[in-house]
Amino acid sequence: MLVVLDDIAGGVRDIDFSMLTAEVLGHGWDLAKATGRSWQPDAAVCEQALATLAPVVQPEYRGEGMPFGPEVAVADDASPLDRFIAFTGRSPEWTSDRA
Repeated sequence: MLVVLDDIAGGVRDIDFSMLTAEVLGHGWDLAKATGRSWQPDAAVCEQALATLAPVVQPEYRGEGMPFGPEVAVADDASPLDRFIAFTGRSPEWTSDRA
């Protein structure tokens, strides 16, 4: 966790790196898939990001016009990255026609 001085609020606030990591994982995957590149982040990082998002992403945050799509089903033996990606509403099997 990083502590940042917030001059506007006149106090101190915490920024949780786990949320930032989840952002990087999700959007890094998007970029890699869209450009046909490999994306192999550390499995433990993917597991931690999923553990961070799971209690936070409520059903009302999923669907059309929302930050997350419906959770995608994956096999029980799916990789930690695929489980994370599926939780965010992306299909791990998606490929770009540009790839």
